[in-house]
Amino acid sequence: MPLLVYLPYTTGYPITWDFKSPLEIVPIVLWPTAAIAAATIAWAFRQKLPDKQWLHWVHHLTFPVVLSIPLYFLSPRLNLVDVRFVAFAQFFLTLLAAVGLGRFLISLPQSLRYLAPPLLGIMMIAWIVPQQSFIPDWVRWNYEGMERTPWWQNFVWVNTMLAGGPQSPRVVYEHSPLHDKAGSIKAFEALPLFSGRSTLEGVYLQASPSAPFIAYIQSELTETPSCPFRPYPCTKFNPEPALAHLELFNVKQVIAVTDNVKTALAKNQNYLRGIEIPPYQIFHVIPGNGQYVMPLRYQPAMVTESDWKRVAYDWFQKPEWLDVPLLFLRPGEPVPGSAVPFRGLEEEPVREAFSTECQVKEAVVYEVLRFETDCPGRPHLIKISYHPKWRVEGASQVYLVSPAFMLVYPMAREVRLVFGNRWPDYVGRMATAVGIIWLLTEIIGGQIRRRYRQPSPGNSAT
Repeated sequence: MPLLVYLPYTTGYPITWDFKSPLEIVPIVLWPTAAIAAATIAWAFRQKLPDKQWLHWVHHLTFPVVLSIPLYFLSPRLNLVDVRFVAFAQFFLTLLAAVGLGRFLISLPQSLRYLAPPLLGIMMIAWIVPQQSFIPDWVRWNYEGMERTPWWQNFVWVNTMLAGGPQSPRVVYEHSPLHDKAGSIKAFEALPLFSGRSTLEGVYLQASPSAPFIAYIQSELTETPSCPFRPYPCTKFNPEPALAHLELFNVKQVIAVTDNVKTALAKNQNYLRGIEIPPYQIFHVIPGNGQYVMPLRYQPAMVTESDWKRVAYDWFQKPEWLDVPLLFLRPGEPVPGSAVPFRGLEEEPVREAFSTECQVKEAVVYEVLRFETDCPGRPHLIKISYHPKWRVEGASQVYLVSPAFMLVYPMAREVRLVFGNRWPDYVGRMATAVGIIWLLTEIIGGQIRRRYRQPSPGNSAT
């Protein structure tokens, strides 16, 4: 339930996998499994077996295999990677093969039944081992631990130098295959774990509506960007326009690893060279005050287009427009009287400046943000991704504003935002509880029914 309701505030990842051969769908190593699974289905559907329980197993395991086929073709419309449903089908084909093989073994004489498991094990090993490719090395690399990598100590020292907490500004890092020497190309995605500081990139890209903008910033600061979202193209390496984006995302440190990026940042006066822990170099970003709450200099522009993600992404690619954020009204939200109309991406935004300066004091902890302002009524930008689960005290509404942040109009000097559960979360939990109770009721009821169906010893003797 929460997944479905909050889906508009995630980022789609509709990648169509480019298969070079049918062997990628059913590799040779799975041929025996697929053959046994097909024979199991044919056996179950062509014969009237007395074992109804076994037929139920076959029917239930066949259903997800069949379901995977339409889901594979529908996945781009669901903003999912299609190849994931291939693995889903492969998994249930394996269970089907196990059910069919188990049924066959039960029909064998008892003497052969004892020999079957070790014989099948030997045959399985003999079939799989010669077909191994990169998997053993890949598994070994993933499980041997970051501590055994050549750059482990350097990685630890960088995290130590950047130690902080949720109130600290964010940190970005150069995307480079060189990070494999610290355990993974995504090693610094674990920066919050090792240093306590927040970074822009997370492990699960689709979880945040800010992901396309973060990928764009990455492409501005690296020569080898990942750029995973095809509907949102990235740009070329250029640290100068990245400054406006870094300030918008409250980024104050950049971790560079390649010589070209280090040289480019060192030549720009807005990047201050910091501590060097070879091969890493920390640069400090000069623009920005390091706060997550910013009183707007200009009135926001109200947008009526429904495709807010596309409009926000096009706006984001104009660094000179970032001081006039776009306000996207959700259904049922009141219209702020002070917002100016959005005139489209072809015209300069209307800049209605505020005449007074504002002072803001903020306190950020996990899932809670408090701030005190001396400008009640003036719009304040919250540089945290928008989500319906944010609630505000001291303001009437949390608005969605570009790129994918929050905006509030304080009604008092003190404002508090809290991230907490809403009705989809409670409905989902209630449904889960009902399902568990239903399951337990079926189990207990089945045991009671079986007990009363068993004949008593006296009746049996009779």
